[in-house]
Amino acid sequence: MNDENPQNRVHIFFNNEVVEAIDPFLINNPATQPLAEQTITFNNEIIKVKPYILPYISKLTAKDKRQLGDLSDMRKNQGFYVYRNKRLIVWGTWFKLIKSHELNKLTRVRVDIPNSLDSIWNIDIKKSSAQLPDSIKDRLKSIVENAVGKSERVYKYRGRNISSDNLIHVWDVIDDRGKYKYKINKDIPLYKELVEKLDLQGERYLDSFIEMLENSFPFEDIYYRMGKNEVQVDDNDFEKAYSVALDMIEVAKGQNIDIKNFLKTLECHDYFLKHKDVLERIKREYSDE
Repeated sequence: MNDENPQNRVHIFFNNEVVEAIDPFLINNPATQPLAEQTITFNNEIIKVKPYILPYISKLTAKDKRQLGDLSDMRKNQGFYVYRNKRLIVWGTWFKLIKSHELNKLTRVRVDIPNSLDSIWNIDIKKSSAQLPDSIKDRLKSIVENAVGKSERVYKYRGRNISSDNLIHVWDVIDDRGKYKYKINKDIPLYKELVEKLDLQGERYLDSFIEMLENSFPFEDIYYRMGKNEVQVDDNDFEKAYSVALDMIEVAKGQNIDIKNFLKTLECHDYFLKHKDVLERIKREYSDE
């Protein structure tokens, strides 16, 4: 285990080369979130429980990805990692305390047990299987639910909860009595300027198109691709975002809006959160206005 004294580690060699150890918790990745270690006392013995929240896929190094395996392995290997005297005997199971879920796949919980509790955990003679004692299920479930909540927030943060942030969103999330809808934010200046330039028929056409767009939001496809951690990268993203920023500035000029204040507003648009390089360039170019 990576967090123990290096002098106590076992090294395995193959063809005179050290076999690289696999760290299921990615302790050396700075984006890993180690949660507080908790202890459970049972029969005067200490069981140590320490959850880890793995980094989101975009923050994994090439080495991390090799250790974790493919994306299906990440989901399959979520759960408890039970060590008996620092030897891993059971991994990738929630012991039926909770269900395996896409949003839980970043959660791994290390459980260290002493060999004096072998009979309680039903450790077999090969030391290769164990069963969770009923007497500690509630305590473990509480620890797990807290960790899983933090794992889910990794995803929710990436999506932004619009009820609690101060951003200007292109898409508004509408809670209609528990049914969520996504609507285009029609208060964005670029949209308002477009409407101003249309006649009544053109405005009606635009409204019909927006209605069709909003009601065809591809929930299932997005969920499927998020589950596979497919990330689409467009080499032209910078130029596209830069063009959008220039158009928005032209609209602001046409409305006699102070450009310096407007540039601060751009920083609050969720669209530009991943385009800070664009904003830096825009600030340099319009620093004198």
